[in-house]
Amino acid sequence: MRLLIPFLICLLAFQPLVWAQDEEPVITDVREGQLAPFTGTLLNPAAVAQMLAEQEANQTECELRIQYAEDRQQAMCSLSLDSTVASLEALQERYNSIMEIKDDEIERLTEIALEADDGDYSSWWFTGGIVIGVAATIGIAFAISEIR
Repeated sequence: MRLLIPFLICLLAFQPLVWAQDEEPVITDVREGQLAPFTGTLLNPAAVAQMLAEQEANQTECELRIQYAEDRQQAMCSLSLDSTVASLEALQERYNSIMEIKDDEIERLTEIALEADDGDYSSWWFTGGIVIGVAATIGIAFAISEIR
């Protein structure tokens, strides 16, 4: 692609020179009263061909430059879009991994909490009752011994 555009530009730029080799371009002024009915410029076919060929070559060169610029801009936009899409996919995968780890941790901690919390506090009530009973007995015995 890099070599194709300069080759086409050169080919189109030098093409009029190849066509107009037979005859030298001539431009002649014509005045009213001569063979032409108006004042103007008379061009022979080689001069007209050269002007038309140059115009066509310039038009084609301009179109090629525009096409090249559009293609280059399209490639840059495509690269930027592909890079952004790849980044988005990587971030989405990272997010999904983090969410999976978080959900697994929540599930693990929930299971631990449910195993530890069976709702039966009878052993605590029993232990508390014994501790309070012993403390009350010692306190009463101490109070009686102090009174005598």
